[in-house]
Amino acid sequence: MDRQQGHPRRLPRLQADGRHAEDVTLDDVLFENCKLDYSTFTRVRTVGPLIFSQCFLRETTFDAADLSTAAFEGCDLRLAEFGGGTYRHLDLRGNDLSQLRGLASLKQVIIDHGQTPQLAEALAAELDVTYGEDLDDK
Repeated sequence: MDRQQGHPRRLPRLQADGRHAEDVTLDDVLFENCKLDYSTFTRVRTVGPLIFSQCFLRETTFDAADLSTAAFEGCDLRLAEFGGGTYRHLDLRGNDLSQLRGLASLKQVIIDHGQTPQLAEALAAELDVTYGEDLDDK
């Protein structure tokens, strides 16, 4: 598929649940309204803009990826996991982050202030925290 000059390579409504992408380099790609649940992206590298817009990425794993020029816009990221990789400047604004996994890998990502409680909720779940008031109920 050839790319028109100045326009991203669009992948609209791609249905690829459970797919595995490994050792792929992406440049100027837009995944739009795609269903990529349970997929795995291993050693995926971005060298230009990469946007996931309105995509379903439930339980998708990104491992050893370089998503430093990527953005997720309005995506379903429930139980999506980010393993070791480069995520600096990954733009996660506009997504619910409360069920993300692999938070230690997400250093220097971009979020909105309002998403901070969502990250706290995800961290508490990832650390399997027990709340004192829950002990009182037993």
